[in-house]
Parts: sequence; C-alpha cells; structure tokens
Amino acid sequence: MSLIEERVEVPARKPTLSDIRWEGMVTAVSPISHGDGTLGTTTLFRRGKVVQPGGVPERVPLVSGNGVRGVLRRMSSDTTRVLLGNPMWEMPTFQAMTSGGSLTKTSSPLKSGDIQRIRDLVPHLSLFGFAAGGRIVSGRTRVAEMIPVCVETAHILPPALAGHPHLEVSAEDLLENREFSRLDETGGSTRMGQISGGAVAADDSTNQMRFGAQLVAAGTVFSWGLDGDALTPVERAHLVAALNLWAEHGCVVGGRSAAGLGRLQVELDGWSSSSRGEVPALLAEHYTSHSDEISEVLGWLS
Repeated sequence: MSLIEERVEVPARKPTLSDIRWEGMVTAVSPISHGDGTLGTTTLFRRGKVVQPGGVPERVPLVSGNGVRGVLRRMSSDTTRVLLGNPMWEMPTFQAMTSGGSLTKTSSPLKSGDIQRIRDLVPHLSLFGFAAGGRIVSGRTRVAEMIPVCVETAHILPPALAGHPHLEVSAEDLLENREFSRLDETGGSTRMGQISGGAVAADDSTNQMRFGAQLVAAGTVFSWGLDGDALTPVERAHLVAALNLWAEHGCVVGGRSAAGLGRLQVELDGWSSSSRGEVPALLAEHYTSHSDEISEVLGWLS
C-alpha cells in the first residue's frame, strides 16, 4: 500500500453521537462595547431589527453570534494547543486553527477521507470548521446572538423568561454613552526624563485624546444559547473545555476588554461559567493517546 493510500484510511467513527442544545441567560457583569459604526468620535453599539407584534420593526442592541463564536474558536484553539504541549505551527495551520483559514488553490487537495480523519482526531476543527487544501469544511457548532431581555424582544424570547422583571425595560434604557481618554505622556513632566534626547512638551490642547462609546449597561440580561450537531463524546468534551477556558478569562465579549468591559456571567442549562479552566478527563486522554497522529494531520493544513 502506498503512502498516499495509507493517508486516506479512515478510522471507525465513534458509535455514540448526540445533539446538544444549551440555552439560558447571560448577565453583563461589566458594560459591553460592541461597535457597529460611529457618530463623530463615538462608536455606536451594534443593533438589529426586531419586528414587533404589530408589524413595526424596532432596533435593539444585539451581541453578534458570529463575534461570540470567534471568541469560542480562539478558546478552543488554545485548548488544543495546550493539550498538545504548546507546539509551533506553520502559518496556514495557525490560521486554520485560530480563524478558520482561507480557501487557496493547492496541488494536493484534501480528500473526503482526509477530512473525516481530521474531524476524528482534531475535535476543535470538527466543532468550528476550517478552510484548507482547497476545501471548506463546516463546523458542527452553531452560536446564537445574545438577545437582550426587554420590552421589544419579549415576544421572541424563550418561555422560560416569561415574567422576567427586565421585560418592563425599554431597549433604549439599556444603553449608555461613556467617554474615554488617552493621555499623551510626552507632555507629562514626571516622565520627560524617560525619553532619549529630550522632548518638547505637547500643548495642553493636544496631549489628551478623548473619544466615546455607546455601551450596554452592566446588569443587562440576555437570552443566549448554542447548538452542536451529532457530536462525539470527545467533541462534546472539547466544547466544554473551550467554554471552561472562556470562563477562566471572564467570559469576555466585545471590545475594550483591557479596560474591564465585556465581562459576563453565563448560566446555560448544560453549562455554567462557574466551571473555570477544567479539562474533561476524556479529552485529556484523547490528546495523550493520539498526539502524534494529531500533529500529522495538522501538518496537512499547511
């Protein structure tokens, strides 16, 4: 048997497959910044239309499911990297793992057997998908938008949220405008001696930059969830590990996280943000048992 023929052999698919649907509530522990356009020097919060029962659309602040999925992809990629012992990856592999890669022409396209072997060995790529070897491979994970609990969304929220006190709050009342500033330290007398060759102090009118952002207020409650189609036990364990790592980082979404924004408390019916940094034993065993094979198939992405 040739090396090429050996490469496309597919191990038996795990017999136990299950769908997951985790739904619940997300509470903003700190204000959330999620930019979508600007008005002057103020970044506006992302909004989407929600058609009201009377047929009139209203714009409400929404946290993009695509944005949250991108965060979870990075957490999932980091989980894979740690369990493999923090290897160095070629750029195409790194891009496929962290951002999904890109579709480029190749003289050696991935075959169906190759893709199935990657799915079986690398749960991260099976969950979040990738593009490599002239193929686009879809992920098994779907992430919903975070929809605020408010007057304008009451009719589209899950029945479990009926009677929630925030259903009396208008979407506009959830938003606040906040100003930020950045000080140019070249004008600060206490630090002038740290600049080689000296410096000319900046004018008072130019040594500080001010800008604004429209934020969703701390305490805002969202309805949120994620789905997984036909997951193997290892894929399910990997998704849990990625969520646990996300919790370790404060379940952060949106921008300006370095300034303390975007921290969440997440309570889903299948997972809670109190589970921080834990790696299920099944997943750790998978990476220990198949580390060489995993490294081999990740090389196919370069």
